[in-house]
Amino acid sequence: MNTDKVFLFDYGGTLDTGGHHWGRVIWHAYERFLPATDYEAYRNAYVMTERMLGKSNTITPETTFREVLNVKISSQIDFLLTMKTDCESVGSFDEKQARQASSEMASWLYQQTINATEHSRKMLLDLSKTNRIALVSNFYGNLNTVLREFKLNNLFETVVESAQVGIRKPDEAIYKLAIDRMGLQPSDVIVVGDSIKNDIRPAHSLGCTTVWIKGESWSQTAEDTSTVDYEITDIEQVVTLDFRRKIMAHDS
Repeated sequence: MNTDKVFLFDYGGTLDTGGHHWGRVIWHAYERFLPATDYEAYRNAYVMTERMLGKSNTITPETTFREVLNVKISSQIDFLLTMKTDCESVGSFDEKQARQASSEMASWLYQQTINATEHSRKMLLDLSKTNRIALVSNFYGNLNTVLREFKLNNLFETVVESAQVGIRKPDEAIYKLAIDRMGLQPSDVIVVGDSIKNDIRPAHSLGCTTVWIKGESWSQTAEDTSTVDYEITDIEQVVTLDFRRKIMAHDS
């Protein structure tokens, strides 16, 4: 195992989904429980819900992730039904089917999150035996509650959450804040995240080593991996990476 290294992890999409964007993860729930949904209509509902949550006080510091999922899915369904009322093409389902599916999707997604965070927890426990680890995340202001919910609290030296510090990725200042808190230089730090835009590029700009966990992306275009130093497909691979030589994701 590598020793005496410092890792800054992203949370959402990195530690709680196995590297997959939440938009894609939730879509798989629609495919399972409300398969008649139009994908483009869903994408619109997903974006509108995220904007709504960002502007409202729906999520408080005490809100659990189970409750977050309930709000997310029910809000998406609300948007889809409104679009349907406005004669937009959203799929061949009625309100009763959509409301029933909403509850089923939230429960299924919560179990998937339990599985993913437990997998990440085992890796973090292993890594923390000989390395320093911290967390830098765009989140709703309830990240500490969520970390306790999934038994990930007390694993990180510091937690920097966008809603708490007033800085959001891809602003590299949020990473600089975590690095300064730990008394380090960017060159001392390895950043692990699922988003090229929000995690990898700003970390690379600062001079950090970057590890991209490649999963299903929300983007519909190919990713530019030129700022990726290491590419993995499972979070547990972080423990066994050989950091003595950069193996670029874009190398042949």
